[in-house]
Amino acid sequence: MSLASLYRYVEANKFYCVVPSGQSNGREFPAWQFAGPVPELLPPVLLALRGALRTEVHAFLVTAQDALNELAPAEVLAGAPFETRASLHPSQQRLLQLPANERQRKVLALISGPGASMAA
Repeated sequence: MSLASLYRYVEANKFYCVVPSGQSNGREFPAWQFAGPVPELLPPVLLALRGALRTEVHAFLVTAQDALNELAPAEVLAGAPFETRASLHPSQQRLLQLPANERQRKVLALISGPGASMAA
């Protein structure tokens, strides 16, 4: 995929990118969003996060959430833990084994639910 295509996909809320710290040019595209079912599940999540800063979007997606049994939304969308995660609790494993649309629904609920801080 070309860089121009990636930028178009970012504009269309299909993927997201971050500007590396200390740089004004260049973009980084977190690899997790290109794996497994994530490309199909991510666009509605990014649409729900529209209006948030790129850094806020990235922080939300990769930070463990209480409502997701201490998993990050990125892990839940992918249905797999981050490679750096040492082990999974059985409740986390059950959450990751849910059907993709249910996992997506849980992430979307964090954005639009009561007390949500990421709602646009």
